Amino acid sequence: MRCKKFINEFFASVCVLLLLGFSTSAQAARDWKKISIPGAVCGDGQPYHIFYSAGDPHQLAFDLMGGGACWDALTCYALPDTFVHPIPFVVEPSGFVSDRKEDSPVYAASLVYFPYCTADIHLGKHVAQYGPVRVHHEGSLNFEKTITHLQQVGVIKWNQVRQFVLMGYSAGALGALVHSMMLDRLLPETADRVLIADAPGLHYGNDFSRKFTADQIRDFNEALSPVGVTIDSGNGNLASAVVKLCEHLPRWRIGVLQGSRDIVMSLGFSNISPQGEEELIYGAQGLYSLTSAPRDNCAMWAPVTYQHTFLMSNYLASTTSSDGVSAMDFVSRLVNAGRIRSTPNAGPNSR
Repeated sequence: MRCKKFINEFFASVCVLLLLGFSTSAQAARDWKKISIPGAVCGDGQPYHIFYSAGDPHQLAFDLMGGGACWDALTCYALPDTFVHPIPFVVEPSGFVSDRKEDSPVYAASLVYFPYCTADIHLGKHVAQYGPVRVHHEGSLNFEKTITHLQQVGVIKWNQVRQFVLMGYSAGALGALVHSMMLDRLLPETADRVLIADAPGLHYGNDFSRKFTADQIRDFNEALSPVGVTIDSGNGNLASAVVKLCEHLPRWRIGVLQGSRDIVMSLGFSNISPQGEEELIYGAQGLYSLTSAPRDNCAMWAPVTYQHTFLMSNYLASTTSSDGVSAMDFVSRLVNAGRIRSTPNAGPNSR
């Protein structure tokens, strides 16, 4: 039975990666406008652009696309889920970006979709030379330039925003967690603030950082410095970064969705087994335990599953934890200002 569960969820994760890497027709139902961002570039040096869907000016949502990270010529250009080229369309076919009330809590919101084409978790600030290959790891600079440009052309009018929802999945989840600090300073004092991190990983093997270059580690540490977290080769468990972020942003409701045995984050990125990742997530210093206090502004939805990401489609968003709460139920409660808490009976004793 457990083997069958693994096979089903493994192939679901593979399908997600194939959708990211090879689909050319997946389009959400929204009416998307492509906007070029002056001075921003993808990893291969081509111009960067975002997509904008106009909706309620009082509810604004950001969606940061996920994908793979890279650290040399091989990983930057040979892996199907590593993006260093412009993304021609909005990748998600439904789920969070849906304009249907029954599918998404931000169905009526104005939505900015940030494609991911710098392979640096949206946090890079440098140009790398990998042998004959030059890669612009400038995801953080692209994000900042996008905000500036959208303000200048009137797409974003912060003074009108009554609720802001920031979501990212996979690499985009990590980018969303970090960029929330800058966005907090731009939002009106009275604006309702929600942050959703879909499959950020965070529970890594202790040697996961060794694959990255010194410049990449410097960029990551600079991004994490406001919450006092440092990436080093001695500790791969970054769960405390979210808890510190929650303390740093007390006005936000912050939710993390993470499959306990995420096959992509564990075997594909973290240098750890799915079972090892699960032990970290549910352990005393894991995010599930650290966000269980009912008095804080942090919550985690952590079902026992090998699945990677949940908000990219209606099908994935229907995944439930052992208490029957689906991924989109969890997100809807977060957005609609309900009581937030880490989902009960979603830990290792719920199998």
